Amino acid sequence: MRKVIGILVSCLLLAGCANTSAHDHQMQTIDESNFSDATAAPDGGTFLRSKISNAVKTISLQDTDGKSFSLSDLQGQIILLANFYTSCSHVCPMTSANMKQIAQEISNAGLSDKITVLEVSVDGERDSVDRINAYQKLYGKKSWVMATASQSELEKFWRFFGVIPDAEPLTTAEQQSEPKDWLTGDVNTYRMVDAPVVLLIDPDLKWRWLNTGLPDASKDYVPTKLMQYLSEHGLDTLQNPGEGAWTLKSVFSAINAIAGYEIG
Repeated sequence: MRKVIGILVSCLLLAGCANTSAHDHQMQTIDESNFSDATAAPDGGTFLRSKISNAVKTISLQDTDGKSFSLSDLQGQIILLANFYTSCSHVCPMTSANMKQIAQEISNAGLSDKITVLEVSVDGERDSVDRINAYQKLYGKKSWVMATASQSELEKFWRFFGVIPDAEPLTTAEQQSEPKDWLTGDVNTYRMVDAPVVLLIDPDLKWRWLNTGLPDASKDYVPTKLMQYLSEHGLDTLQNPGEGAWTLKSVFSAINAIAGYEIG
């Protein structure tokens, strides 16, 4: 069994992040000296304080319009960051549904210039700019940022946050039972094994909050095409995200504690 190390261990010991993916994941050790002040957040997740390395801050990402940017370009704002991939049929559609709702509430509060809502892919092989653009269009208005990069750059980016993207081939039986791709209608030949995370980065580009629970999302915000694409596991996640699931409330509470902004 793979050993889970670094920030995920700190998070679990604090009982702030109770529900991870069904797969076993290996996490990178991340500047553990900064975790001595890690504390459980009252509405879920874990507060921490860790500097983001220059190598990670400057990784070039591309948004749905093909515009390049990095975390360094977002310095001065709160960044809400989550991982996803467009071929995911079990968790990501609900993550994106929550991120859309959060972005709407941030806009309603007049804080869009203070907070960036960002989803970054873990699947650079499939997630081209055109594909993530088509995915986000399913949700309607582009009120938050979705981004991709090459697989090697995405692995460098996510490894810092303890996520190890790993392409796992699907067996013939799994290929037959899994939903066909929502965009192309093709049979998917692999899935990405990664730990779902949502986290907050402060204006000084310090990592301040983490939750590894599954998203507790409303089906009303999941596009019809992606509802049809959800696997059996995905439908179960939507109905029963489990203990430790992250909600809009948990995100807004963490933002308030870090920056003092009132949202929702």
